[in-house]
Amino acid sequence: MEEKLRNEIIDCGKKLLFEDLTFGSGGNISIRHEDGMLITPSGVEYEELQKQEIVYMDFEGRVVRGNSVPSSENMMHSLIYEKRADVNAIIHTHSKYINVLAAMGEDLKAVNYLIASSGDKVVKTTPYETFGTEKLAEYAVEYLGQRKAVILSNHGLITCGSTLDEAFKIARDLEFCALVQVKAMAVGELKLIPDDKIEELVQKFKEHGQNK
Repeated sequence: MEEKLRNEIIDCGKKLLFEDLTFGSGGNISIRHEDGMLITPSGVEYEELQKQEIVYMDFEGRVVRGNSVPSSENMMHSLIYEKRADVNAIIHTHSKYINVLAAMGEDLKAVNYLIASSGDKVVKTTPYETFGTEKLAEYAVEYLGQRKAVILSNHGLITCGSTLDEAFKIARDLEFCALVQVKAMAVGELKLIPDDKIEELVQKFKEHGQNK
């Protein structure tokens, strides 16, 4: 099972590059496993990542298996897993249009129906804090709430899912929404989807495709 999960992480990293959701070694990926998590190592580019470089850690920050230095954001991943029993996978991306909103301190709003993949009408943006710090981890959990995504100010996006595939699809959906919002803001006022329709959309996403 663990080898399968390690391969899933490697495949996900390559998909993030292919979909232009990050570059180089930017961001990080983790999967809940046993009493801890498997997480990508620090500074290793996704194209070069080997399964033995992925680190298995407990939620206290201790490396249980692996010789690599874990991602600097391991504290943030651990805290989300501890606070959200429904989350089994986390992806952190450095996608372009999300980062435009992150640089402006703007929340991602209901400019397109795909926002509902986040579980709400808005994806909140945290205050700025330095990467890898306990304060950033706390901000991420606070502004995430019960949603499936949060924007880190001047930094990037965190998405959560019951599976790694779900977290990936949410990251892809929200980058498209961010593109729409940034371009719409450049030419006029945003016309947002009404709140009652968002609730309907969130429910439809739960039933969409093979999720029934």
